[in-house]
Amino acid sequence: MNDLKCEVLSRWARAYTDNRSRFKALIADLDREQAVRQPRKGSWSVAECLDHLAVTGERYQPLMRAAIDKGRQQGKSGGAPYRRRTMAGRMLLFTLEPGRTLRVKAPPTFAPGRIQGLDIESVGRRFEAVNGAWHELLEAADGLALDRVVLGTPVSALVRVNLAEAFRIHTLHEARHLAQAERALASLSSV
Repeated sequence: MNDLKCEVLSRWARAYTDNRSRFKALIADLDREQAVRQPRKGSWSVAECLDHLAVTGERYQPLMRAAIDKGRQQGKSGGAPYRRRTMAGRMLLFTLEPGRTLRVKAPPTFAPGRIQGLDIESVGRRFEAVNGAWHELLEAADGLALDRVVLGTPVSALVRVNLAEAFRIHTLHEARHLAQAERALASLSSV
């Protein structure tokens, strides 16, 4: 990851690496009961938070890969600063910025698996694979004008964000749900 030319991409790569470290600390001594136990009815368990991140990445990453490839084919080279140009990107980033407490219900396409079927080992492997793929996508995107490469989202092809927004959204999204998982685990030990 040290080979990234763009400082913004390097910063996002460090955020994904930090998120992976938080994930590893979170599951280090986690047993199955702790992983799937919801702190209160209707709230997500640790496993559900991690599964949601895996599902979201698995749905977004192919779209981002295709956008990167198309941007390369179209010669959309460039670098930072990246402008936030899309309405959807601005809204998503506004809700995800640190310190925001606005809760948004996950669209059905991003919902975690049913709690009874969640296996923390497989959820963990999926999270690690998705987290690693973010690094690969950053490398592939290095040198592109990320604000000029736009993609639809898994929610709808009409809901469009640019690649700069998409990467920032996902660094914040991972951090937000890892914090939620940490709170879920902490609340179980305080019972």
